[in-house]
Amino acid sequence: MLDELVPDFMKLKALCANGEEYVTFFEPPSIDNRIVNQYALLSVMSDPSKTLTQWLEVYS
Repeated sequence: MLDELVPDFMKLKALCANGEEYVTFFEPPSIDNRIVNQYALLSVMSDPSKTLTQWLEVYS
């Protein structure tokens, strides 16, 4: 689903061009059973100098 919204890095970068910060959560591809069994959820923030807690204080 993320690929439909932002097919490349430049499109992702454009999402915060207006100054809005974002957090994106995604699951890595399940390329083998080890990954499926461990289950992972990754996150990416538009501003790597901030923490998720700081982002939540502003946007929650």
